[in-house]
Amino acid sequence: MAATPGRGPHRQCGRRTCRRLGRSRGLPSCVRHSLWGVILSLAPLTAAAELPPEIGFLFPSGGRAGETLPVILGGYDATADMEILPRDPGVRIEITGAPSRVLIPDPPHLFGYKARANDRPCPREFPARLTLPADLAPGLHRFWIANANGVSPPGVFHVSRFPAVVEERALADLWQRTTPIIAEESGYDPNRDSGDIAARSSVKTTVNPLAFLVGPVEVVYGGDQARSKVAELSRYIDAANGTIHSLTGELTLNTRKNFCTLDAPKAQGVTGFFEQQKQFELRDVTIRTGNHYGAVLVVALDNKPLKESGKVLIQVGTQCRPTGWQEEPVAIKTQEGKIIDGFRVVNYGRAPWQVIQANVAVTIRNTGLKKATALDMNGNATGNVALDRNTGNVSLKFPAATMYLILE
Repeated sequence: MAATPGRGPHRQCGRRTCRRLGRSRGLPSCVRHSLWGVILSLAPLTAAAELPPEIGFLFPSGGRAGETLPVILGGYDATADMEILPRDPGVRIEITGAPSRVLIPDPPHLFGYKARANDRPCPREFPARLTLPADLAPGLHRFWIANANGVSPPGVFHVSRFPAVVEERALADLWQRTTPIIAEESGYDPNRDSGDIAARSSVKTTVNPLAFLVGPVEVVYGGDQARSKVAELSRYIDAANGTIHSLTGELTLNTRKNFCTLDAPKAQGVTGFFEQQKQFELRDVTIRTGNHYGAVLVVALDNKPLKESGKVLIQVGTQCRPTGWQEEPVAIKTQEGKIIDGFRVVNYGRAPWQVIQANVAVTIRNTGLKKATALDMNGNATGNVALDRNTGNVSLKFPAATMYLILE
C-alpha cells in the first residue's frame, strides 16, 4: 500500500518511519540524513588542512656580532619557498641549498600507535647562512619562518661578544702533542709541557688561565694557528688589586676581599665572605649585610630592568651546617712548601641542618614597588614586610628567618 505524504516537513517524504520520527523528534529522518551527509562531507576538508611550519632548531645556535656563519635550520612542515623573518634589522638567515628528505620514523608505519597518529609533523633540515650585524646586542634574538600555510611560533638564536680566547689548533700539532696556549690546569710531563707552543701560533706566550673567568674560551680543531686570538686581558684582570672583570662588565670577582658581584640590568647581587666589605653599590641595588658569609640575589620576574620592574624576587642564602658540626684551625703545607691557614673537620654533625639567620638590608632604586611579601620554602606567602619608600628608591630589612621575598 502506498504511503500518504505527511504535512509540513514530511510532505516531501512518504515513508511512515520518517513521519513517525519527525513527529517524535522534531525533524524527519530524511532531513537529518541530509545534515549528516553535509557534516561528513566537510570532515575530510578539516582533516586535510595544511599545517603551518614550526622551528625545531638552529645549529650552531648563534654567533658573535659582525659574524657570518653557516648554520643548519631544522623545522617541521617547512617548505623550500618559506621566508625567514628575523626581528632585528640587519640580521639575515638565508637558505643556501636544498632541504633534506623528510625525516620520517622508521617502519613499520601502519601498526601500533603509528597507525592511529594522523597528520604527523614532517621534519626537515635546511642549510642556511646566518649574518649578524656588528652592532647587534648580545643575548637572545627571535625569528620566525612563514609560508603559504601560516607563520611559525618564534625561534631564538644567541649573540655573544668576542670570546676571551679563541685558539685554533692544527691537527698536526695535536699529533705532535704541542702545548695549547691555555689550559685549565698544568700538565704532568715537564719534558714536553714547558714552552712548547706551536711555531705558527699568533700567540707567542701562554695565556693567563684567569681568562676563563673573563669570558668564553674556545678552541677550533683542524684550524689555522695564525688565526688564534686573545682579548686584551689586562683590561679585565687587575693583579695588583686582585680583581677580575668579565667581558660584559657584569661580573666582578675580588680575590683580595673574597666576594663576587653580579651587576646586570635585570639581576644584581653579591656572594662571598663579608668580613672586609659590608656594603655593595650596584647600578640599581644597594646591599648591606652583617653576615660572615652569604649570597644575596635580586631578580626581576617580569623580564624588565630592575629599575622599572613591577615584580622583583630577593633571595638570601647564608651558611648552613649540620647540628653538632665542629672544626678546628690547622696549618696546611702546600705542594710548593708554603704554609697557609685552614681548618680540619672534627665532627660532621647530624640532622637537622642549622641555617644562620640573615642580617641583610636591601635598597632598590625603583619607586614603583609598593608591597613586600615574605615567602616560605615552598613559595607560599607568610606575611607582609615593612617597606620604606624614599625619594627615588625603596628599602627593607630582610626578615631574619626568611629566604625568599617578593616586591610588587
